[in-house]
Amino acid sequence: MTSLEDTKPLREEIDFNDDHTDSETDGTITQSPTYPPYRLSGEPNVGHIHGTFIGQTWRKRKEAAASGIHRMIYAGIWAGKNYAYSVVISGGYDDDSDDGESILYTGAGGRSRNQGPFGGNCPQTEDQSFGYHSNAALQRSCHHFQPVRVIRGLYDEEGKLYYRYDGLYDVTSAVLVKGSSGFMVCQFRFERRHDQEPLPHIGWPDAVPASIRKKYIAARRQGSTTS
Repeated sequence: MTSLEDTKPLREEIDFNDDHTDSETDGTITQSPTYPPYRLSGEPNVGHIHGTFIGQTWRKRKEAAASGIHRMIYAGIWAGKNYAYSVVISGGYDDDSDDGESILYTGAGGRSRNQGPFGGNCPQTEDQSFGYHSNAALQRSCHHFQPVRVIRGLYDEEGKLYYRYDGLYDVTSAVLVKGSSGFMVCQFRFERRHDQEPLPHIGWPDAVPASIRKKYIAARRQGSTTS
């Protein structure tokens, strides 16, 4: 399988802030100028969602939210009162890495809010902690062996972003480490469960992670400036 590099996507390529914060919890989205509160009937649940399937895709985050797979339109972590239900992988944090079957995922919090209400593309300005709701939920998922749904942000052959459900992952570790910013971050390791459909294709030409696409675009820009 192609190794997926852990670089940050270009800011202009993200259709929503991929913030890992828990401004939205339990499927109730706070009011924003762009989207009204988003609610779905039925209790959230850990595990697969009835009516969805591995490999299912959505063009927008709000479409994925409507399916119930990840009800957070902005936040990368959907955290319940006890466990985390799902995460969106879009390479938005410098310390993230994604090799398909195995993921290193940075927790929520510690980012500047000076550029708006959601800090997904803002620099790290303070330490994260497991006292933060989303991080605590992922930590409990780790300790109690509760799976988490993983949705990946990918690019198609036309360079258009979409989201795909890639199945259930176990949170196998939850540790506090010093990040590349110099601040402490909550780092989670995800391992894909084997008792499910195989992982769909990741890579060129039609399922390109934002991290790889960024490097490709940067290389092309570098080539055009030196030619």
